[in-house]
Amino acid sequence: MTTIPNHLVRRGNIVIWPNYQDSLLTPAAQFLPNAIAGVRSALASLRDQRGPLHPDLQRVAVVGHSAGGVLAAELSAVAKSEGLPEFRAVMPVEPGDGSQGGKRRASVPLADLSPMPAATRLLVMVGADDHRAFEELGLHIYDTARAVPAAHKNVLEMRGDAHGNPALVANHSVPAGTFDGRAERRALLADFEHAGVVDALDFALWKHFDALADCAFSDRECDVALGGGTAQTAIGSWSDGAEVKPLRVLR
Repeated sequence: MTTIPNHLVRRGNIVIWPNYQDSLLTPAAQFLPNAIAGVRSALASLRDQRGPLHPDLQRVAVVGHSAGGVLAAELSAVAKSEGLPEFRAVMPVEPGDGSQGGKRRASVPLADLSPMPAATRLLVMVGADDHRAFEELGLHIYDTARAVPAAHKNVLEMRGDAHGNPALVANHSVPAGTFDGRAERRALLADFEHAGVVDALDFALWKHFDALADCAFSDRECDVALGGGTAQTAIGSWSDGAEVKPLRVLR
């Protein structure tokens, strides 16, 4: 989700982007410890600096894509035990553990999510055409965050829509704002064919993360963030006025 910093900073947020892997060779078991260390280090830097940035640690949210989506859920679950602020708004996007819907062994371990606080607002976004992460892990995150009541969590499915041009493609690259478009890379990573295209599905991601944070922090926009109503599932219209396929509520 490479457009995160600009969008969120314009809304007045401080953005922490923890680097949980040095390369593709970083063992998956190190992802969560590295993410925890990155967040802890960033908060320490903010605390010690003398500039104008003073984070409100009562208003902390986390969002991530693919393996980062898994980490977003995990960070919320371990925050208290690790001495981190509570992540009150949590949005895993197309969370993936490498299992590709059970076709192979998971490479990214999922921590116990039962400690995720009941006050958490949890929204999991999955893609109907995502053949890398599928939807099973997103549903599993919802189900295993047992302390979070049903009124505080949802799983939404983004759907493709070929009504207009370019068509919306709800695959694993929905949040990918940039991508190395070399032909050989696209051949190897066919599910990233639509990467770099900003469309109504990107709007859906930001509409929901912004609303989720507003709901968690200020009790505003909760009907947009959660609940399964039209305010949550609608994501706009094509240029001819036809409705873009709304999001589908899976949980």
